[in-house]
Amino acid sequence: MRKIYPYSSIQIDMKTRFLLRIIPELISPSDRNALQQVLEELVIKKPDTEKLLTTLSVRTAWDLFLQAMDFPLGSEVIMTAVNIPEMVKIPRYHGLIPIPVEIDFKELKAVAKDIEAKITPQTKCIMISYLFGAEYDITDIINVAKKHNIMVIEDSAESFHGPQSTGHPGADLSLYSFGTIKINTSYGGSLAIIRNNEVLYRKMKHILESYSELPNKMFVKKIGKNAFPWLGLNWKPLNKYGRLVVNYGLGIDHREMMVSLIRGFNDESDFLEKFRKQLPIAMMAMLAMRLKAFNQADFEKKSQNLRDTMNTLVKGGVEVPGHGIKDRYFWLYPFKTNEKDNVFNKLQDRGVDVYKKSTQLKLVESPVGSKYEFPYQTKEFMDKLLYLPFHLEVPRDQLMEMAKEVIEVVKEVNAVKNRSINRQSKL
Repeated sequence: MRKIYPYSSIQIDMKTRFLLRIIPELISPSDRNALQQVLEELVIKKPDTEKLLTTLSVRTAWDLFLQAMDFPLGSEVIMTAVNIPEMVKIPRYHGLIPIPVEIDFKELKAVAKDIEAKITPQTKCIMISYLFGAEYDITDIINVAKKHNIMVIEDSAESFHGPQSTGHPGADLSLYSFGTIKINTSYGGSLAIIRNNEVLYRKMKHILESYSELPNKMFVKKIGKNAFPWLGLNWKPLNKYGRLVVNYGLGIDHREMMVSLIRGFNDESDFLEKFRKQLPIAMMAMLAMRLKAFNQADFEKKSQNLRDTMNTLVKGGVEVPGHGIKDRYFWLYPFKTNEKDNVFNKLQDRGVDVYKKSTQLKLVESPVGSKYEFPYQTKEFMDKLLYLPFHLEVPRDQLMEMAKEVIEVVKEVNAVKNRSINRQSKL
């Protein structure tokens, strides 16, 4: 029987002990204000200049910011050229125009000079999204923004790497997500850190407090909804043999099935209203519990395993986005290939569960008829990505073993392609 590696490209970073420890919160809920104070003590480093809001999702916080700022209709929002569709739809619902900026493949970053080239008198803010967990220094972008009196929002939804790191001190707003497939998940919830702007904080807080509170039964429902994906992705025997049964026995793509089960906010009706809620008390308590229990040393050790694996892949001729970032972190683990289908099939044959899609991430397209350039460079590299089953819970030896499989497949496929090109050139 062929070897099957029991890991998937997405995981649910939840432990049984946290689910058990949240039960008392479901029976006798804590006070919301008391939990907020706990979170502030865990997260806020400079209380004189930093303020914290705890929201249902990053989308909730983004919408709160835009409501509070109330930019004129037709104002422009510069955004990193990849995000989830809802983050792009939200400014459009506010009558604003998202303007994409290209992403550099090597460092997965937006370049300051590219951003400055897109600034117009209508530009009101810049949203920098750290893609695939690859956080980088945005000081040069902050400086450009200050030069033009423009606000900067740091979208760190994919790049949480411990409560000791809470964003660039020059960002006006930093956002962190704890959704189902995020690192240190609490099955929802977001932290929004507002800096040097008491008026903005009070406006956002006032709007947030006007929202209805979601009941704890919604959180219980979410735990139940995620129970099967959690077991299927995280329990090795079920991951290993379950995907064979689902894929070949039932003819169902297990990756699509898992993503569909996990995905939140599916209903398209009342688009903004579904975000305009306060998170359940139990979800807030779970978030506080997870932050308190975060093991920074263990996280850094496992992140280093992923970096070492990246270096092995790059040395073996595999193109890994973001390999130019020093001490980078990971959420999803993509690599680039010009022979996507061929490499995908060969790795599947070797038991490596690669994935062709990036959950909900999509290209931020230029406005129709816009004078701004379409982000062709970003689209080209996003279209060529495959996602490896590499994450924090994969042991180092397994990471290296699968990396060897990837290197061999990429070399094999490239060799066949090169021979074919040489034959055609001789004809």
